[in-house]
Amino acid sequence: MNQKREIIIISAVLGLISLVLLLVFVWPLLKSIKNSPLELVNVKKELALFQDKATGNIKEIYQEVEPNLEKVDQLFIDSQSPIDLIKFWRDRARELNLNINISPLSSSEDEKDYWNNIVFRLNLTGSFSDFIRFLEKTESGPYLAEVRDLTVRKLSESELVFEGFSSGAVKADLTLKVFVK
Repeated sequence: MNQKREIIIISAVLGLISLVLLLVFVWPLLKSIKNSPLELVNVKKELALFQDKATGNIKEIYQEVEPNLEKVDQLFIDSQSPIDLIKFWRDRARELNLNINISPLSSSEDEKDYWNNIVFRLNLTGSFSDFIRFLEKTESGPYLAEVRDLTVRKLSESELVFEGFSSGAVKADLTLKVFVK
């Protein structure tokens, strides 16, 4: 009988410990599970309000920026057909009485370049002041370009006669990096 009594006492103690553990750990967990759907609904409402507000802000910013997007897009040339850019350079050279020769160069992939680009070599012959005006018009023109290399030298007497220019004419070699879409 003693053994039966020990089993009953041990069972009672284990049952009491189980009940205490249940009350200490499981009851708060069940309580928090009960509150979780309410918290989830509140979080969803806050998220929806935030998304509406963020969407409204993005729309406002886009409306402010939209008129300039077309202008920015026009700064970049079409990499497959840079005809407008070449026409722009030829027209400026003709206006300034410069002889121009344009040739594309293979652009080396530079790790510092974040944008796609094409490199052009322009060979110009004419007066120095006309060349400077050409350079200014190119830099302030409608295309995004960067001067990478510039060499200017005065034409020799034999070159002046051959090219048909007056004294003081120069030959300029200009390398430009032009950014593309």
